[in-house]
Amino acid sequence: MRSPAPSSVRRSILVGALCLAVSACGVRRPPVQDGPIIGRRGQPDQPDAGPGGKDYKHGSVLVVSKDAKPDGFALFIPDNPKPETADVVVFLHGLAQVNPKMYGGWIEHLVRKGNIVIYPRYEVPFTPKKEFEANAVEGTKKALAELETRCQDQSACVKPNLENLAVLGHSYGGALSANITVRAQEHGLPKVKALMVNQGWYGSDIALDQGYGAMPSDTTLLIVVGSTDVIVGRHFGRRLMKQTHLDPRFKNLVTHRLDKHNFFAPIKSGHDEPLSLNEKFDNGEKTALIAIAFPLTRTNAVDYFCYWKLSDALLSCAFRNTDCQVAFGDTREQRFMGAWGDGRPVRELRVKRP
Repeated sequence: MRSPAPSSVRRSILVGALCLAVSACGVRRPPVQDGPIIGRRGQPDQPDAGPGGKDYKHGSVLVVSKDAKPDGFALFIPDNPKPETADVVVFLHGLAQVNPKMYGGWIEHLVRKGNIVIYPRYEVPFTPKKEFEANAVEGTKKALAELETRCQDQSACVKPNLENLAVLGHSYGGALSANITVRAQEHGLPKVKALMVNQGWYGSDIALDQGYGAMPSDTTLLIVVGSTDVIVGRHFGRRLMKQTHLDPRFKNLVTHRLDKHNFFAPIKSGHDEPLSLNEKFDNGEKTALIAIAFPLTRTNAVDYFCYWKLSDALLSCAFRNTDCQVAFGDTREQRFMGAWGDGRPVRELRVKRP
């Protein structure tokens, strides 16, 4: 009669079997995807058309980079074909994300849809946070001046439509975007028509002491937070909802939610979801926070059906009074996040109205 194997051996055999069953026991991690995973539960792909869709007006992006100093900027201009004029989006990055490649997918999407995007640097290592706002404003002014200079040569001119100015920001940039919207006139900037605050930082080191009650009442405002964001949570979003006095039809707090229907490619809802890597816009800058965030960058359904869709619809609503039902109102169009490959709907956005 064969003696039973020692318990340690039996455990080793069991672990080995489990490792084979799950592909090397966790050594092989699910890769960050640049789109849907092919399969029965693949993530939804980018829509063909509409807000968030790939019905682009322009085939390429012209980049002007003058971002060596804290008040510098990168400028992204629609091209192929070159428009005569374009609406303007100021895009304010999160802390130390001074390389536009980190949001490059979103930037390229906005530009190819027909917008000029200004990406103020606003910081270098050890820049005091109290200087961020002034630097962002100065970088924006310099970018607008660059556009004016380019228009001295008609072949290079894309005239910015300053009647249609939007500000989008993430994390620290989210708080800065709200600050600048409140104080645009004081800063000598054009009026901000549309504001999108994504996972805004809530600390007293950047938020306005006096609050946000002075935000112009005709501002259209979308606030986006992630349900599992443990970095900033919903603090700043709730503050903006409470303190701003805007038309309630055009002020929503939107939460995108975790969906693990596909275990290997879940729809995530953390702090770094607005990041969308695009190496074409790499300016060579490296920071510790870029290195930390780099593995978390992905372009997927959260971009297509949340950030990109909502930003497109917000601009259309604010500038042309179209797609307002996609940007606001807790409608099905606003909440919709696409469907998994097996037809199951992705968990909808949750919308809070005033």
